[in-house]
Amino acid sequence: MSIHATRYDIRRDRDGWTVYDVRSGAIAVIDDVLQVGLAMEEADAVADALSAECPSAALAGLVPRFAWFQMPARP
Repeated sequence: MSIHATRYDIRRDRDGWTVYDVRSGAIAVIDDVLQVGLAMEEADAVADALSAECPSAALAGLVPRFAWFQMPARP
């Protein structure tokens, strides 16, 4: 994937890593769950999946692997 195609990236936060939209700076949200406080591997996988041309298909493989998709959004 080229750098120009990257829509989501990760940045360090106080509890781990945050996935954010590089165009708007907004934190990524999946099923009402803010993508914050993640392990680096998890955040990187989510950012890659969201940046994919077909994010729903890419995220499908992550849901069983990472249980945090079911956690409620944190303030």
